[in-house]
Amino acid sequence: MLTYDGEFGSCRRCTDWVLSQATVSMLPSADLNLDLFGLPPAGVSSAVWLVADGERLLGHGAITSVLREVCLSSDECLPSC
Repeated sequence: MLTYDGEFGSCRRCTDWVLSQATVSMLPSADLNLDLFGLPPAGVSSAVWLVADGERLLGHGAITSVLREVCLSSDECLPSC
């Protein structure tokens, strides 16, 4: 599950691009049950998070992991957002 700031235009454009390239579960942080994923309320308002396979990745670690997934499932590896 990737969570991001749903209010920030760049986040929305990039997540739209990711969804067009690969199957990645994602939700805006405002729509996510933070307790269920063990994420800090202050943390989700300032960075993107990825929760996968029992691991929580923050910021660039989350982005890198998602882009790897996109590159493995698509011929187009560079986002156009």
